[in-house]
Amino acid sequence: MMIPHPIASSARARPDHVALQIGGTSVTYEEFAREIGLRAGQLSAAGLEPDQTVLLCKSRGLEWIVDLFAIGWCGAVAALAPNDLTADEWSSRRKTVHIDWSLSDHSTHSESALILDGSPGPLPEPNWPFESTRFVLWTSGS
Repeated sequence: MMIPHPIASSARARPDHVALQIGGTSVTYEEFAREIGLRAGQLSAAGLEPDQTVLLCKSRGLEWIVDLFAIGWCGAVAALAPNDLTADEWSSRRKTVHIDWSLSDHSTHSESALILDGSPGPLPEPNWPFESTRFVLWTSGS
């Protein structure tokens, strides 16, 4: 069973409505969907495929949110981690979850980094199978 991509659906239904407000910046659904589509095309062109897992380890902000939704657009799994993840924490997390790629602010994760050259590839079809894993969250266990 497939579900419609939520941002693409909202962009078609109400393109000029505000989707996000971060700091003093407002982003409409149309702008948000366009940015997600561009990033999804870049991720796909860089080699990201459905069901692969991407460690998202960046500073929180608009780019992080776009990356999160673009990973989902590609049908991949986003493993969310703090942007100050140390090399030891990175190694530990790789032991608990298979990480195919990383999008990170740090060189610590460079061996699996998705290299985005800025030019988008063809936009992949939105891939949102209802039964698929979407996110991996690590907790302290308490």
